[in-house]
Amino acid sequence: MISLLVKLLLLGALIFFGLAYFGYDLNLRAAWQTTKTCVDLCLEDGCDGKCFYQHEMLTPRQEK
Repeated sequence: MISLLVKLLLLGALIFFGLAYFGYDLNLRAAWQTTKTCVDLCLEDGCDGKCFYQHEMLTPRQEK
């Protein structure tokens, strides 16, 4: 009984930390991609709001 409880607790902790880690990792990857490519996309095709917003959060607006 105790070993089952411990297994469930460990599984829950693993899932929780896994989601937290991968969610954080995905956010970092998305942020890195916007700084890398969003300016190019904005210059070529115009930028969708989400990409523009993420880029604005990371870099100050440059005056034209």
